[in-house]
Amino acid sequence: MSARFCDGPKHAQDAGTVDKTVAEADRLIRSSAALMDADGESYGSVMAAYRLPKDTEEQRGARSAAIAAALITASGPAAEVIAAAARLIELAEALQPIVNRSIAPDLAAAIEAIGAAIGMSRTNAAANL
Repeated sequence: MSARFCDGPKHAQDAGTVDKTVAEADRLIRSSAALMDADGESYGSVMAAYRLPKDTEEQRGARSAAIAAALITASGPAAEVIAAAARLIELAEALQPIVNRSIAPDLAAAIEAIGAAIGMSRTNAAANL
C-alpha cells in the first residue's frame, strides 16, 4: 500500500524502485498466502503421527520417529515465512526515504507487523525443532 502511494509526478525519479517494490511485494503476499495452507497441511501430518499406536516398544519408536519427521516438515512453512518477511522488510526500508510523509506511519507499522510475523514464525519453528 505504501509503495502504491508513491506514484505520480512527485516520485517520477523513483518509479523503477516503486514498481519493483509493488511487484515483488505482491508476489511475496501471494506466496505467503500459500504458506498458510502448507502450514495447516503440515500440522495434519503432525497430528496423524501423534495418533499412531504406542502399545509396543517398536510402535513407540516408530511413532517417535514419525512425530520428529512431521515436526521437522512442519517447520518448513515457518522458515519460508521468515525469508519472505525479511525480504518484505528490505523492500519497506528501501521505500522509507521516498514514501509520502503522510503514509510513513503506515510503512513503519507494516515493518513492525512484519517483524512480529518473523518472531512468531521463529518461535513456531523452534518449538517444532
